[in-house]
Amino acid sequence: MKYIKRFENKLSSQTEVLNKSFGYTMNDIDDLIDGLEYEYKHLPSVGLIEYLSEIKEIALSLITTSFSFDDDGVMVGIENFPNTITLYRIVDNDTVNETCLGSYWTYSKEWIKSDEFQNNVGFDKNIKWWIIEATFRKTDIEPYRTLEMLVRNTGEREIDLLSDCIKPLNYKIFLYDDFI
Repeated sequence: MKYIKRFENKLSSQTEVLNKSFGYTMNDIDDLIDGLEYEYKHLPSVGLIEYLSEIKEIALSLITTSFSFDDDGVMVGIENFPNTITLYRIVDNDTVNETCLGSYWTYSKEWIKSDEFQNNVGFDKNIKWWIIEATFRKTDIEPYRTLEMLVRNTGEREIDLLSDCIKPLNYKIFLYDDFI
């Protein structure tokens, strides 16, 4: 009987909501860790255990810390996430598909003009670039891919949407050189 009670307590703690904004539970964190463990199984076991432990700590901190940013503009908390958020996306063609603006966005206006970001997207100064600034609902965000990106690459400033064709509340399109 004691064993059953301990099992029930452990089970309820696994499904207890740790983050009201997106409904994350310990099961979600464990699923994230399991996926990363499978992906990085080639690492030496000691390195893998340390890496997964660090990732779990980052994930738990991120989901339980109030929505905020550090001095470098990196999101450090997603609890109490706002109901709407303005996001930015850079595209490298002359025609922007206004029906399907894309699913990968950054929450940092400053980040999109940084050298590090531009190197990541293969920025070429000889191509005409456009910046899309759009406001989305919290319910438009894909919570599991976003959490994975935020914990996997702690300096990353990416938010993933549920699909490429989420209609924003509003948006503007700027020529890159005109974007302040």
